[in-house]
Amino acid sequence: GLGMLLHQAVPAFERFFGAAGRDLSPETLARQLVEQGAQTAIITQGKAGCLVADRTEGAFSVPAYLLPSVIDTTGAGDAFRAGLCY
Repeated sequence: GLGMLLHQAVPAFERFFGAAGRDLSPETLARQLVEQGAQTAIITQGKAGCLVADRTEGAFSVPAYLLPSVIDTTGAGDAFRAGLCY
């Protein structure tokens, strides 16, 4: 499966799965990606932060860092993923 090709899977839940009409929670999606072979699955959830799952820790939520004012979120996902790579 796809998971066997991935070290980390980092989909944006709302963009790819929430709008698709699939009855799937972020936790279920993360667990499925790990079961399919991804070492770590990180499901981004916008203002809700992200959900992380792996084989040793299971699944857990990480809250977003909330700012008093946000002007533009362009590139936020790219920056998040770059931070994971670093």
